[in-house]
Amino acid sequence: MKGLLILTMVSLMFISTNSFADSMKKMEWKKFGFTFSVPHAMARSAKATSTYYSANDGSMYMFIYPWKDFKITAKQMSDKATARIKTWKWVDSVNQKGKARKLKWNGFKGSQTYGTIITTNSMAVKYTVIGIIDPKSANNYFAIIYWNSKKSLDKAYYKKAAKILSTFKMKK
Repeated sequence: MKGLLILTMVSLMFISTNSFADSMKKMEWKKFGFTFSVPHAMARSAKATSTYYSANDGSMYMFIYPWKDFKITAKQMSDKATARIKTWKWVDSVNQKGKARKLKWNGFKGSQTYGTIITTNSMAVKYTVIGIIDPKSANNYFAIIYWNSKKSLDKAYYKKAAKILSTFKMKK
């Protein structure tokens, strides 16, 4: 009986760690000519329109919005993402943590922030936003990734979000 209990616990630990080790699937937003990768579970629900790109796996949600402007900064783009969150009907308030972090990767410049969204029914939802600047064109983007907050899983979700954002590349 004790052996069965240990085997069950090990199996549950294996299942829970594998849900965060979901392999990535390369995606392309053809209208804007860039690629990125999302976990396979999110790729199944992916939707690309001319106004946004979305994907989710039921626990983590991602939206990417285009913005055409040659003079906008990455920080202004991440501010636009935070402003967009505030317009969602289920959001009561947005609490940003710390200062925006500057990023450079795969030919993009970025500005990333994170924090907590308080919903209209007082739930806490964690988020990260990033303003994405393509220095070679007027096409810029902001991405919003959020997940239902569970203190024990927040770091894993944040790492998953960072992994997704690190895959953004302009198609050659």
